Amino acid sequence: MKNTKVTSTFNNDEAEALISWFEASKRSMPWRTTRSPYWIWLSEIMSQQTQISTVIPYFLRFIDTFPNIQSLAKASQDQVFELWAGLGYYRRARLLHECAQLLCENLQGRFPSTRKELLSLPGIGRYTSAAIASIAFNEFVGVVDGNVKRVLSRVLAKDLGQNEHEAWVQAWMDRSIQASDSPGDFNEAFMELGARVCTPKSPSCSICPLQKICSAHHRGQTNEFPTPRRRAKVRELRLVALVLENNGDLLISREAPSSLFAGVAHVPLVEQHTYSRLSKELKWLSPVHKNEKAMEHELSHRRLHVEVHCQKILETEIRELCTHLDDSTLELTSYERFQRKPKTTLFKKVWHLASTSSKSKTP
Repeated sequence: MKNTKVTSTFNNDEAEALISWFEASKRSMPWRTTRSPYWIWLSEIMSQQTQISTVIPYFLRFIDTFPNIQSLAKASQDQVFELWAGLGYYRRARLLHECAQLLCENLQGRFPSTRKELLSLPGIGRYTSAAIASIAFNEFVGVVDGNVKRVLSRVLAKDLGQNEHEAWVQAWMDRSIQASDSPGDFNEAFMELGARVCTPKSPSCSICPLQKICSAHHRGQTNEFPTPRRRAKVRELRLVALVLENNGDLLISREAPSSLFAGVAHVPLVEQHTYSRLSKELKWLSPVHKNEKAMEHELSHRRLHVEVHCQKILETEIRELCTHLDDSTLELTSYERFQRKPKTTLFKKVWHLASTSSKSKTP
């Protein structure tokens, strides 16, 4: 068992200084106007791996369309995905919908009020459960994210960037939050400080409310803590997007919930080497030509190089393709119905290229 013993934590004066700074300097965000667990939960899920400036318009559209958890639970998955389209990480949207349905079915649409109970819900992990419990329900539990670990690493001049320190940081936050009268404000202040002042590069130490107790600042070592982590290598993927038509209908695929696009409908995507094999096995499938339309698309730790191949095919050929791709979700849909379906940013790019091709029908 890893050592989680905490030897020093915040005192009341330090907690008060941090919260006073937060009250005077915090950014305006729509979910900060309420303690509604629904609003806080939605904002926290949307903010994962996504910049706040990007989140706000999506959040406002969601609240306008689904003003409460009951309306979200009653919506179809396509309706949820349509509002989510462009925000990325579609698994979050699917789990968000599942969570809303579970709460309405089992708890009359009410959120549990403790971190422990919240952890049992779909899509809610340690960080999100602590954020909701502290901000919405005033539970004295600390949040731990990258911003919190960076601030604490510098305050203590201690490398806390590795996963094995996670339990220690959690214990430190859970103890230190007791020095505050408002656990939600304490947690938000820590995260805000890391996002705006104690930034990864060139921290603004002169305006930091924790400057007096920051060991790394006093040693002139703020850029040494936390120890820089090696960036994950960007994986290059070369894909072919298959825009295949039959009698004016489009062939689409709905990937499994655990896949890259988490159930969002799109045209089939295959790796180039798979397509090369398919074009040899399926004589009717044209090989990709050098002049095929192509584009690039960035995902987290992935760079996609996508060639867009357009072709008209027969129903018998669709069945063959399903067998060779082992994809039972392939189906034909009308252009009218397709236009109403939610689309990822990648798929919008694919369709833009395909619709400008003389080989493809523009709806």
